[in-house]
Amino acid sequence: MNDWEKYEIWLGNNDWYTKNDEMREWADEWGDEHWDISYSDKLRYATESVKMKFPEYFCKPKSIMPCGGQVEDCRCKPVRFL
Repeated sequence: MNDWEKYEIWLGNNDWYTKNDEMREWADEWGDEHWDISYSDKLRYATESVKMKFPEYFCKPKSIMPCGGQVEDCRCKPVRFL
């Protein structure tokens, strides 16, 4: 598989690269600084680095409670059923 094919597969699994300019620019700079590793490793390590740099983009959103709070920090009174 050539580098172009690897890139197309990688891009299909990493839509952030086309949707988020800041993350793409950061990943491109990271890749330029790490010119001495294989292309496959560069794609993998760049993805891991972007996920560490921008965790808020990759975290699943927390559930919202009726009060507007997050599940983890909700102070709603429990509902009692009769």
